[in-house]
Amino acid sequence: MKVQEVMERANMTETGRAIAYIKDALEEIELHAKENIISGSRTSVTASTISFDAEETEAITNGTSWTDATGATEPAGWSEYEHQVGGGDITNMHFDIVDGTLKITAKEAISAIEKQGMYQAFTAIIGVKYKLSFDIIYNNLQLRVAIGNNAPSSSTVQTQMVSYINGSSATGVGITETHTEDFIATDTSPVITVYVYGLPAVSSGEYSYIDNVSVTPYHTIRDTASGLGNFTTDMKLRVDGSSSNDTDESDNTSTGHYTPTSITSDGQYISVSDTLTTESAGNTITLIGTERNYMDIIEGKRYYPFPSDMLKLVSVKAKNHLNNEDKYREIPRAIHEPLEEDGDNI
Repeated sequence: MKVQEVMERANMTETGRAIAYIKDALEEIELHAKENIISGSRTSVTASTISFDAEETEAITNGTSWTDATGATEPAGWSEYEHQVGGGDITNMHFDIVDGTLKITAKEAISAIEKQGMYQAFTAIIGVKYKLSFDIIYNNLQLRVAIGNNAPSSSTVQTQMVSYINGSSATGVGITETHTEDFIATDTSPVITVYVYGLPAVSSGEYSYIDNVSVTPYHTIRDTASGLGNFTTDMKLRVDGSSSNDTDESDNTSTGHYTPTSITSDGQYISVSDTLTTESAGNTITLIGTERNYMDIIEGKRYYPFPSDMLKLVSVKAKNHLNNEDKYREIPRAIHEPLEEDGDNI
């Protein structure tokens, strides 16, 4: 609207005064916006290099069938680890397959600071989130599971990503404990170690069982052009332009967005806690990340300008005048036209 039109509607003839009033009004609007709108961060990327990976590829070799495990020989794909105080060797642990599980038996007393077990390296992507899971059946040998950046050496078992100690007899003898734990990879070749530590002291002949050792990645969104570096785990993700993962059409999400759990520093991968559908790059896809914005409802104010980049109106809440507890109640969305309209027919 031009200044002349404002003057005509306000029945004013002084141009200078009209301009001054307009400036005052703009300042007032800006003040209300700053006081009553909390803006969240927003970022987006549009590219044909974005793909979706729902393949939960197993990273651990021979963590279920335990092939070649017999007596003092570790399962195929696993290597021996031991540390003895004062040097020398500890009599090798025994690894036997019993009812499909791996029975681990100490064949010599293990005292404080001494450690013994097995380990293997696996392939991972730094910054991507993974899920570790395994079953332990406790008898009388306390097993530990660790994931670190390097293989165990001397007395050091690295635990940068996972450090787990079986709950001993607290879980009950012969009872299967299924443990799951999430971690973010900090190395391209992490090492998982299953071992025994001589605190408390271990007696020869003690044993317990482990089975179903598994490491799988969370579903990921990838951009080979490294355009995801400005997204954060505080954001909600919206996808548009994909063939199978659009957030407003796909059955993958009932909330209208995906929730990121980790983002790689090179801007190539976003791990999400939701289910994706595997989709190769090629389509021009827009990925939008935003935090929630909040706007106060002001007494006597009827119109509220929504941000132009708003993704979704989550809810409208007002204080309930029917209670004395000063609580906010959510206003339900109107499905039909209101039975009573305001006098100005709006």
